[in-house]
Amino acid sequence: MMPQLILGVATLYAAAQAYLCLARPELVAPVLGLTLDTPLARSEFMTAYGGIYAGIAVFWAAGLVRGTLREGGLAFLALAATGAVLARLWTLVVLPLGVGAVAAVLAAEVVLAVLGWLGWRAEWRRTLRATV
Repeated sequence: MMPQLILGVATLYAAAQAYLCLARPELVAPVLGLTLDTPLARSEFMTAYGGIYAGIAVFWAAGLVRGTLREGGLAFLALAATGAVLARLWTLVVLPLGVGAVAAVLAAEVVLAVLGWLGWRAEWRRTLRATV
């Protein structure tokens, strides 16, 4: 049950990000310090922050419906969010950002990474018990 709950929360997060970045990019881009002053910039932002997250949300939702996709979805959540956390921490070291500029995004990434690892472990243990 815990893996499905974690994947459900991650699915909602990804779907919300996809929706906001596709439907209202002008609300999100400035928070990240990005501008949408050209059609190309708007397209890139909507693709990278909206389209990719829409695909991720669909993948995670499929993991909720099809158990065979669940472990892969949780593994992706754990590894991708951990990669994001490590990259974000690195940028804090090498760039003059200030912690306040990235604290909320970093906090969300840490929560997603921890949930991903917990869910992946629980799903792995569940499938291991089912095969023994």
